[in-house]
Amino acid sequence: MKGSEVYGVHAGVLKRFITILIILVLACIPAAAGAEQSFDAAPGTILALTDDLDTQEKPAIDGNHIVWNHVSEENPTVVIYTLTTGETTEIPVYNEGRRPSPQISGDYVVWTDGRSAGSPRDEQAVYLYTISTKELRKISSESAKPEGPAISGDYVVWQDSRQKEGYSSRDIYLYHIPTGEEIPICTAPLDQRGPRIWGDQVLWADWRNGNADIYLYTISTGEETPFKTGPGDHIASDIFRDQILWTDATSGELRLTNLTSGTETVVSGGTSLKMGAALSGDRVVWTDAAFRGSDVPDNDLHLFNLTEEREMLVYPSRYHNQGRPAISGDHIVWEEVGDIWLFTYDPGGLPPQGQKIPGFAATVAILSFGLSLLAWRRVRGR
Repeated sequence: MKGSEVYGVHAGVLKRFITILIILVLACIPAAAGAEQSFDAAPGTILALTDDLDTQEKPAIDGNHIVWNHVSEENPTVVIYTLTTGETTEIPVYNEGRRPSPQISGDYVVWTDGRSAGSPRDEQAVYLYTISTKELRKISSESAKPEGPAISGDYVVWQDSRQKEGYSSRDIYLYHIPTGEEIPICTAPLDQRGPRIWGDQVLWADWRNGNADIYLYTISTGEETPFKTGPGDHIASDIFRDQILWTDATSGELRLTNLTSGTETVVSGGTSLKMGAALSGDRVVWTDAAFRGSDVPDNDLHLFNLTEEREMLVYPSRYHNQGRPAISGDHIVWEEVGDIWLFTYDPGGLPPQGQKIPGFAATVAILSFGLSLLAWRRVRGR
């Protein structure tokens, strides 16, 4: 399919160009760029994994592999990047626009896919790709309307709005890869959303009581357990081993609960919005959205070392546009200005140098050149 054009310029290129220009201009405004940072920069190294005119977004990571969405009108793909070799594998997909984040665990990658251009939402299915064999197969049943799959080991979970008892609401389904068995693990009234999984435990947000609560399901026993219920909303973020990461929407605090000891730790307080929080080992990462004298929030990536009880900025970016972080061991990935970035945390090292962007005069020159180019293209196309 040929991409659309504006004044003779490919729409994707134009969109990316304008986005970067806007961010450059905003970054040069003293009120935005001069905001004080109250946290130290984390030690480590940084690498831009992409530099593409198309948008790259929603990364996930596990061990030696990173996956993300390559958004393209002509060739949308799920990208698999191997850390040790730098090699990439691209799997064609059939949703042109924004898609949920692909997820990875070991040798498996999962995502939702329409498998035909422009297909309606109710034709989507969960697809499983095996890295070692390059096998692709659909794993959700024909009647499914799946969203937001997550994976750990041999198990995949997702939310699914199938019809039940005369109405439709989101429920949680579980799939066992070796046997191909699909089972509903929660079909309670109203919505169950955003499942997360680690080993034998599944975690999700549940609205059966009229507000957002958090429930757990143990695969080996088939037992469901309420984790956080009561007044106010409790937002499930992630689960790793015996630790659950969640947000108290009333206080705005990001908290960590150890299921074995029962202890609870406040990872981050304050009035800022904590988005996309993820957990690996003794490290928590999230996007911290704070308003600093502007109607547009600064979205900066924060890292909390649980062992040291220390909160840091992952990489002080003057763009203030860091989103959808994921973490595995020492490696943190995120999306920023349409590209994918990788930070390798090194507690004994030094922070990388901050990003450098053109000054105000250079930004004006770039903007003028861009507008001149568009005008030239328009005249040439007449």
